[in-house]
Amino acid sequence: MKFWFHLARTVTHSSVREAQRQISAPEFLLWKALYEIDPFGDDWLQAATITTATLSPWTKRDLNPRQFIPGRQIPRRQTPEEVQHRLKLFFGKFERGRDG
Repeated sequence: MKFWFHLARTVTHSSVREAQRQISAPEFLLWKALYEIDPFGDDWLQAATITTATLSPWTKRDLNPRQFIPGRQIPRRQTPEEVQHRLKLFFGKFERGRDG
């Protein structure tokens, strides 16, 4: 169903019901196959890429287009201390398990 919303928004520019009237089942399968090969309609990624290119000359920071897409988080790189702490927790479980 989600793909019907995508087609309605990007291809027919209509409601889902209207898109379903306009697109036959065989054509729907072709659109779906095309989308799997070459996704289209990701306006957020396109806008984020343009934003990144526009801001890059004006900042010393490395920019990632995903920074400008709402709801998508870029995982923060752990500090060496955080990695060490997690390893101690992880291997501590094995040490306790061996003794008991």
